[in-house]
Amino acid sequence: MSSFRALSTQSLSLATVIGAVIAVILLLLPFTDSFIAHTKLYLLLAAGLLMTIFYLVRAIKRNSLDFVLAPFTTPLVIFGVAALISSLFTNNYPVENLLGTGGAYIAMVLIALFGTSLLPKNSTRPFLTALGLAGVVLFALSLLQFIGLGPAQWFNAIWNFEIPGGLIFNLAGSTLIALQVSLVGLVGIVGYYYTNRRLPNLMMAAAPILLIAVAVFGWSILPGKDTAVVLPSYAASWSVALDALRSPRSAIIGVGPESYANIYAQFKPIWTNTQEYWNINFNQAANVPLTLIATMGLFGLAAWVILALATLRTMKVVSRENLPLAWMVVSMLLLHLVLPANLVMLAILGITLAVLGAAERHRLPAVQMQTLSARVTNQPRTEAEMAATAPSTSTSTVNPFNVVAVVLLLGVLLLSYFVGRSYAAQVYMNESNKAAVNDDAVRTYELQQRAIALNPYLDIFRRRYAMTNILIAIAISNRTDATEQDRQQVSELLQQSIREARAATMLDPGDSQNWLTLAQIYEQMIGATDEAVQWAIQSYVSAIETNPTDPSLRIALGGIFLGQEEYEQAANIFNGAIEVKPDFPNSYYNFAIAMENLERYEAAQSAYQQVLVLLDPDTEDYTQVTERLEAVEAILAERGEATEAAGGQAGGAAGAVGAGADQTTNLTPSILDQNLQSQQNVVGNPGGVELNRDETPDATLPADANDLSGAPEASGEPEPL
Repeated sequence: MSSFRALSTQSLSLATVIGAVIAVILLLLPFTDSFIAHTKLYLLLAAGLLMTIFYLVRAIKRNSLDFVLAPFTTPLVIFGVAALISSLFTNNYPVENLLGTGGAYIAMVLIALFGTSLLPKNSTRPFLTALGLAGVVLFALSLLQFIGLGPAQWFNAIWNFEIPGGLIFNLAGSTLIALQVSLVGLVGIVGYYYTNRRLPNLMMAAAPILLIAVAVFGWSILPGKDTAVVLPSYAASWSVALDALRSPRSAIIGVGPESYANIYAQFKPIWTNTQEYWNINFNQAANVPLTLIATMGLFGLAAWVILALATLRTMKVVSRENLPLAWMVVSMLLLHLVLPANLVMLAILGITLAVLGAAERHRLPAVQMQTLSARVTNQPRTEAEMAATAPSTSTSTVNPFNVVAVVLLLGVLLLSYFVGRSYAAQVYMNESNKAAVNDDAVRTYELQQRAIALNPYLDIFRRRYAMTNILIAIAISNRTDATEQDRQQVSELLQQSIREARAATMLDPGDSQNWLTLAQIYEQMIGATDEAVQWAIQSYVSAIETNPTDPSLRIALGGIFLGQEEYEQAANIFNGAIEVKPDFPNSYYNFAIAMENLERYEAAQSAYQQVLVLLDPDTEDYTQVTERLEAVEAILAERGEATEAAGGQAGGAAGAVGAGADQTTNLTPSILDQNLQSQQNVVGNPGGVELNRDETPDATLPADANDLSGAPEASGEPEPL
């Protein structure tokens, strides 16, 4: 009976990891907005939870907790603890970390740890076969995709998506990930041939196809191709990592596994604004170690290094027949040195470690904990001997470890329920997006409410719900026959919009998008309440503090001052936008508008000329700017002050920045400069302490703030190009 139970658990565990490795590569569930990332993430989380459940059920049946002490067991535990600590203690609301990269790291560790004890010893061949076949199918579908008959066309036809064709769309997530899958699968098959001097038929058929796949996918990511790799530079990643170490707390445990995008936005070097992909806010560094320094601190980096060293030591002691698995693990860790991590490769890494540990289990020491004693067995044992040493479940002694296993099992089942609720919330939010596209405001509102009820701890949900409220309020307010009930509803929607936007800033105060959303909501209220201007300004300042190199945030802030006819403040802020990105034409254009209103026409002339340098002459924008330049030159001519353009159009961005700086030398320092100069640099949200935002108003509005008719026109938007 004991052998049957062990066999049943082993069979379920093997089916789980084989199914997981195939599904995480090939399966996509198009029920959420980011369905590629969400499918991979929730599959990985589900696999980790299932392996944990299987292990605890077996422990309860055996009346003991058993652990196999593989060379990588302790490093895996350390890495998992580092991910858990960083997820829990870097933010007051750790759900985003646990349902993101932090949860993926922990799931990978759970699969590797429990799989070592659960999987059959002979799991290597089915695992390598499944991985190889998944890689072959992935390559075949990519070829179909290339000729216009692939999965993208299927999704477009069935679900009315607009997914692009060619190799841009890939079931694995990207061509780069597909390349890594093919490469690691090929390493495993080559290693299997090296140790066995023969290959099973399926592996033999897969090997040459995987080799071709590596060549094709490698060619497709070269510079100039549609699927060329876009990654942050090592220099920028290193700079961000060093800045992340400035706070003692973040130096130790980081800013949270899911918070790299925040810290990249806050600390990316200003020279990145001269790069082609300056406006991409990367969510990982150029490689895994640089990502870990920022997100999990030195503790997380040390744990990864210890794991890598332990794997290298495993190469020396692993039996010859298991060398293919060891080679695969080493190849994946080497990829970590040159590329960011991804969900697919994290799943494959965890499963490979589990299969390797199971294959070596009979040669490894094990710990059995039962009643109040623990036994360490160091001698190699067969599977039958290990099953025979399991304690009988007929004993009448209460086993405290069995009680612990039952409690843990209940906890894991409850956690699984909440993970399921989280996925359901993503589905509701995706449905709300579809309703918004169809202009169904009521359904959009109701679906977003359901999503937040299922998972109230994601800031992106709160942001979207806040914007839905303000848009509905504007629509009702613009009715010509609005009733008193309508005005009351507008007031309630406004308060709810502010409340939800502020909730987003509390859930993740390091995300500039949250502050931007709050600022835009207050901006829509300008003209409806006197305090809205100040509220919007303070929110924009907070957004800029968390993303100081984004010129568009400064332009938006300057637009408020422009609309309030505070032209000196506006000009100063627009000049700051020029300084952070000297080749952004909108900055010069709005600076020129402010200079016109200050009657500093020479500065306006110089700025307009620089705009023309940066614009395509064949666009309407170029014609519009030319007309405004001619108007300014006419004014200068009338005053007899016309001069040759300083340096001409060929003077470039540096000359215009200098001209702008000269014209703003005597301007009053802007509110933004004052705030940024006095700002204490805080990395993320160390220790989960809420940032001090006393100047941000509460959600209580005056009685007259229920009329938004005409509000967008009164909001002082910056002049667009």
